Amino acid sequence: MRMKFTFLIMVLCIAWNSAMAQKNSTGSGNWSNTAVVWGGVAPVAANEIHILNGHNVTLDVTLTSVTKIIVELGGVLTLSNDGNNLGVTTTEVFGELVIGALSTVSPKRFNSTNLIIKTTGKVTNNAINAQAIGVTNFTIEGNGWYVHNAVVPSGNGDPTDFPGTNWNFSNSSTVEITAWARSGSSSPNPIPSGGTNGYGNLIVDVGTLGGNWNWKGNVTKIQGDFTVKQTGGSTRYLRLAENNHTFNIKGDLKLNGGRLYPQNGNTHTFNYTIEGDIILDGGYFDLSGGNTNNTMNLNVTGTKVGSEGKLHIKNGTVINPNSSNLEISTFGDIIVESGATLTIYGTSTLSTSKKVNLNIGGDFLIKPGGNFTTFMTGSSSAGKAKISFVGGQKAEADFTPPASFEIWNCNIYIDADKTVQLTESLTSKNNSSSNINEIKVSGTLDLGSNTIRRTVATTYTTFLLEPGASIKTAHSGGLFFDANNNSSAAITLNAARTTFSNHANYIFTGTVNQVTSASLPSPLNGNLVINNTGAAGNNLVKLSKAVEIADTGHLILENGLLDKTTFSINVTNPAVAAVQGGNSHSFVMHELRRATSPSTA
Repeated sequence: MRMKFTFLIMVLCIAWNSAMAQKNSTGSGNWSNTAVVWGGVAPVAANEIHILNGHNVTLDVTLTSVTKIIVELGGVLTLSNDGNNLGVTTTEVFGELVIGALSTVSPKRFNSTNLIIKTTGKVTNNAINAQAIGVTNFTIEGNGWYVHNAVVPSGNGDPTDFPGTNWNFSNSSTVEITAWARSGSSSPNPIPSGGTNGYGNLIVDVGTLGGNWNWKGNVTKIQGDFTVKQTGGSTRYLRLAENNHTFNIKGDLKLNGGRLYPQNGNTHTFNYTIEGDIILDGGYFDLSGGNTNNTMNLNVTGTKVGSEGKLHIKNGTVINPNSSNLEISTFGDIIVESGATLTIYGTSTLSTSKKVNLNIGGDFLIKPGGNFTTFMTGSSSAGKAKISFVGGQKAEADFTPPASFEIWNCNIYIDADKTVQLTESLTSKNNSSSNINEIKVSGTLDLGSNTIRRTVATTYTTFLLEPGASIKTAHSGGLFFDANNNSSAAITLNAARTTFSNHANYIFTGTVNQVTSASLPSPLNGNLVINNTGAAGNNLVKLSKAVEIADTGHLILENGLLDKTTFSINVTNPAVAAVQGGNSHSFVMHELRRATSPSTA
């Protein structure tokens, strides 16, 4: 009796081990082809079923209560027969799972409690009724990839069309949406949030929709890049939110096509942070979303490793057509390439209550053929756009406006400790006394040989060089137009609206003979720097008035000659360091008068 009982236990153990054993595919073909695909013995529900490398298996049987299916790297499992359904507790994809044109929803054609895409895995969902797929817990690990190409036969779709109710997507995973709702959906519903951590990389590439797509603020976090390629057609747009919305992208925002509208609604605030770069290779990025009373704060921080924190418009358009409140802050450059457009407000009026600000931590470059517009030319509105060069990526930055750019309703500020080189001239056409705008320099403005000039007899553009700031000019006419000394100069605005601080620094960097102009302050408590690198005979900087270097001021001779033939220079700062530099190719022509204290004599 004891021997029979022992034998029975052995038989049961063998049966249990057989049921739970791993069952490997042996070839490619239909699941039902047992001889080829399973080596003559079909798997049972309790098996851990593996589709091995190099095997492409198509499900053509109905299986329910399967414990686990693992698609190995290099293996492919295809679910394309709507007459069969697969019910499984856990599906792990190291290789590829392809869901075909499944449409039956009861029972669901693919129902997996846990769907796990491994770092090498890819799942493509081509269901013609997205509700035919049932997943509870959806996980994408590492660099795993999910392609949502599923639609619905009627209606506007639903967030539940996307697999899962609990999501866990790694930072480097990718969700690519190539179809949504149905092609004729007039008001497509949003995708889901992507869970607590949001999506990894998110790609939107939907070719056809019947209406604009409103995500209603569902998506707030993207751990990688957000790439927009198509948004349902040439006139269809993707709107991210319609109420107050905070949106964080830890990677890049890439717009390759389509129309992206971050906002909608009325009197709402949208705070968007991109930790990488914004790169437009095409498409239309509308920052106002059709409403004049919203506020958009777009902050490009550059905190992503390897990024520059830049807004680079290679092709396409970034626009604020309805003149919402707008503030764009970049750690790095703003670059507009040939054929591309940046419009920071797009109506002919901007009320005094509005703000439109660019805070630039790098270069501001409008390449030849690029477009930067404010659409305010000829307006008497009191609203202003503000371009500020601030801290950020570059202590020294270039400002290249388009040749046609006019300072009208645009204020320009250069922060302390920031050097900005103007690589094209600026023009003021502002003739409205009710619409004064300004250029204020707290850091360093390097004009080179370029100019800031007026094109009307009376201009209401104010220029202010603040104490501690610096201005560099290589212009032969010096700082400011003076009919007695020069026919043109670096700055030709109205004298009454131009202020040069006597505590600022004045640096002459020409390669031809220059005059200082009579606007050079005296007494001067800042620095007068002669750094004219012209060849002998073309390296003079001629005083246009008598100048006193006083108190904390310095005369610094680096290159070129200071010509005081007509007007004198007197250094009354008694410090030894009040005069610096000087050599055989840089000196004061004729005598230099200076004072010294008894302690420094």
